[in-house]
Amino acid sequence: MTLHPDILKDRLNESHVSIEELADRIADIFNCPITIEDSNHSLVSYSRHSSNIEILNIRSIPL
Repeated sequence: MTLHPDILKDRLNESHVSIEELADRIADIFNCPITIEDSNHSLVSYSRHSSNIEILNIRSIPL
């Protein structure tokens, strides 16, 4: 599904309760899991995972 840039902008500009919710919203828009990192490439947040994500990818995310 291709979304018009204005729709993407509107969805991302909606208020968010947490960084986790923002990660989930971005993942929903692009239909894939995502991570959010800071400028030093440290993990800040990651989206919820669908059941088809590889278990090795999940294990590589530090908790």
